[in-house]
Amino acid sequence: MLDFSYCECDEILADYYYQMIIHSRGSGNLEDMFKYLVNYAYRCLLSDDVSEANRILEEATKCIEKIFEEPKVFQWKKPLYEAKVLTLQAETLIKMKNYDSSLKLLLLAMKKYNKPVPRQNLFKLLKLKYLQVSVIYAAFLQPGTFGSNINLSQYMYYCDCSRTLAVLCDVYMILKMPLHAQLTGLWSLTEALKARANFSVTCEAYARALSVYDCKPGKRMLIMIETMATFYCRRKKDPIELDEFRALSQLYKRIFFSRCYTADIEKAIELGYVSVRMFFTQRFSPSLIITMVYLSTILLIRIYFQECARLLTELDFHSTDSDDIEGKVWFHAQSMLFHIIVGYTIVPYEQCKTFFKTYFVSQIISDQSLGKQRLIILLWLWCLRNERWEEAEIYTEDINRIKEALLWKHSTKVYNLFFLLEGYLLYLVHKLDQMNISEISKINEQIKEVFMRLKKTAHYLNFMKPRLVLYNAYYLYIQNKESACFKKMEKSLKLAQKFNILYVEKLGNYLIKVTGMEKAITPKCHQFLEGP
Repeated sequence: MLDFSYCECDEILADYYYQMIIHSRGSGNLEDMFKYLVNYAYRCLLSDDVSEANRILEEATKCIEKIFEEPKVFQWKKPLYEAKVLTLQAETLIKMKNYDSSLKLLLLAMKKYNKPVPRQNLFKLLKLKYLQVSVIYAAFLQPGTFGSNINLSQYMYYCDCSRTLAVLCDVYMILKMPLHAQLTGLWSLTEALKARANFSVTCEAYARALSVYDCKPGKRMLIMIETMATFYCRRKKDPIELDEFRALSQLYKRIFFSRCYTADIEKAIELGYVSVRMFFTQRFSPSLIITMVYLSTILLIRIYFQECARLLTELDFHSTDSDDIEGKVWFHAQSMLFHIIVGYTIVPYEQCKTFFKTYFVSQIISDQSLGKQRLIILLWLWCLRNERWEEAEIYTEDINRIKEALLWKHSTKVYNLFFLLEGYLLYLVHKLDQMNISEISKINEQIKEVFMRLKKTAHYLNFMKPRLVLYNAYYLYIQNKESACFKKMEKSLKLAQKFNILYVEKLGNYLIKVTGMEKAITPKCHQFLEGP
């Protein structure tokens, strides 16, 4: 594994580009000056120096006007230069979380490239189908047709278009516009395939294409894109550079996520450890943290408790070492998850509660943070599991505030919905004991709403199916529908066996013993529960 943990490439390149800007400005070579301004602005964005990037991009805009004042310069280049600057300006706005303004700039950039994004849904669907056919065509004719016999100008044009579309895809995902994201993600891939020689751009495009098919009914397309990406990476023979390694690690992360969603657990764990090592060698905190979170979750699902505990210890070390608040939030959330599933503690409940009061009551962290949402729900669930009903009321206001965000069908938020559903089921049992009719009807409505959202998404995500059916069986048992409950329990056990979800197997076994369903379960399921 390559080690870029102490690599100073970005700092060296940034200093080099800055010196070349000064040199080009002094010599009056405006074309070279523009090229170095764009490259320097990109390096500033990588280091999160947004103010410097904005200053440089303003200078780049003025530089474009000076370049094309001369009559001898080809005027057709001007919109392409402007589109480059617009894309980088949009990225600075994304860093500042101004997504609407960045979207306008990116759409304008695509017009400058003479590739406007369709506005009407019919044309979007037609364009999407055309792109799907193009990707399939490229898959079966690699390495021919796409990327062959193009000159340097065409190569740069395709790379720039692909990069703009990739950023546009990210914005659409953030703004919860899945059809638009799917369109731009595939479009970015087709443009990158035309400029096949650029390894980093193509890897980033493959990663975007995989991300838009994670939670969609396009499993065949997902498998095909993943296969194409793997074969493309295998053909890389030259020494790998830092930018290429960054793009490759993002691609590995997306493949790891897709294996999680399709319940290929053992392969996902293997890829997860590789992805963690890749991000750790770059000191790339956001992607490293979310990868460690996913990996620790599937280790718990597979009942690899010791490995999960070690990984959470590493997450604690990294978030403390880099002073990453989001990382600390995820560490406390995953520690609560470990405590709820395993019974042992990495960080006790009281310490997590203190952390919650310190960081969340003062609104230091946004409600849109997935880590914050998971921690709040798990603290609430822990109180319900331990029958601390009054203490659970502390978190009720927070739960109600973030529920709408949780109900949007995004994969990581969907997993948080499972904990919310379990809490509602326990709360329903408590209110049934109290015979509180008004509260029972309210909770029933909330449970049905969560079930509806989970059922829509579970159709595409295999790892969710056994647990969802198990909770459905428990809900039927609460309603005294025992015959329907037994059927759902059998189905849950079969799905858990099929997808190798050991945690659901153990939980199902426990519920069968507690509810006295042993006699109702078929002999085949008994044999499965008892083991070989």
